[in-house]
Amino acid sequence: VNPLPIVDLGVDTSISAGTSIILNAGNPGATYIWAIDGVTTNDTIQTITVSEEGTYSVTVTDINGCENTGSIIITIEKPEFIIYNTFTPNGDGYNDTWRIKTIELYPGNTVEIYNRNGNLVYKNEKGETIWEWDGKYYNDGIDLPASSYYYIINLKDGRMFTGVVTIIR
Repeated sequence: VNPLPIVDLGVDTSISAGTSIILNAGNPGATYIWAIDGVTTNDTIQTITVSEEGTYSVTVTDINGCENTGSIIITIEKPEFIIYNTFTPNGDGYNDTWRIKTIELYPGNTVEIYNRNGNLVYKNEKGETIWEWDGKYYNDGIDLPASSYYYIINLKDGRMFTGVVTIIR
């Protein structure tokens, strides 16, 4: 009876957004079948480089035909989510639009902005990940008056943010 190959991908790990990590299945000379979230990939080598979150697993078969599997969960640490509360859409090139820092890391996000009467004045209908609001009414492009507006941001990861953004003209 031959021992099973030892497969140790390490402990579950978080990496920063935009970076990668190398996973090494060990056991040189063996055959490898990698999968992410249960779906087999085309990778059949000892090491792979990953930059997306998920559960990575590898099945290793050694030269004796003995097989063992190891797995690791990789999560992505997203930078701080920053929502600014004021902008000045006056065309001077400074702070002319309202942007939410790092929202591009949350695909499918939704942003809705309402006036003080509860009327919707802006929404990112297509779930754009990079966008700017220029202080105009979304239906007709007319400048909204200087005022405070209520926003609802849904990141589609279970988190929602609400607050106030102020237009200063």
